[in-house]
Amino acid sequence: MCFSASASFSAAGILAIIGMITVQKAKERYRMFSCIPMIFALQQITEGLLWLSFENSMLMKYESFFTYSFLFFAFILWPIWVPLSVYRIEPRSSKKLWLGLCSLSGIFIAFSLFSYLYTYGANASVLDHHIIYTMFYPEVLVMPGTALYLIATIIPFFISSMRWGWLFGVTLFLSYLVTIYFYYQAFVSVWCFFAALLSILVLLILP
Repeated sequence: MCFSASASFSAAGILAIIGMITVQKAKERYRMFSCIPMIFALQQITEGLLWLSFENSMLMKYESFFTYSFLFFAFILWPIWVPLSVYRIEPRSSKKLWLGLCSLSGIFIAFSLFSYLYTYGANASVLDHHIIYTMFYPEVLVMPGTALYLIATIIPFFISSMRWGWLFGVTLFLSYLVTIYFYYQAFVSVWCFFAALLSILVLLILP
């Protein structure tokens, strides 16, 4: 699979169209969830611009800005937005309790990742046609941090009673496994790209 600025911008265009449809279609309690494709479109635009900044002298000075913009979506926004948007949809109080715990997990990992980004920074580089995002944090925290992130971004779809929510959860988890196996070094970039494409399923989930 070829990843590039054109791939990111093409995905962004498709997702922007899907996003406009989902936002217009969504009922009030689905409104936050319906914004997911549109937000992914914005994230893919930032990565498309990052691709261009590696070669375009006019954009090169904004490389760091595009890097942190992309990582803001990946590390801070999604672990908070996903569980909260599913929480808002759920009508059953027993399920809302578990979704609330997922939201707390997301808030905690988002705050932790923000702290590490702010303290130690991050950078981006290209390797074998993929963008590699490098963060500096203790290796011992990778496994528990990953677990908290997955609890926030995938588990809510298996808890929720919304139709086809489980399908979103299954495909998202499978894309995670595929990405970590085939694209380990470029995991952040590639998984976000796959997740962005999978957000088209929001159309199927909305009543």
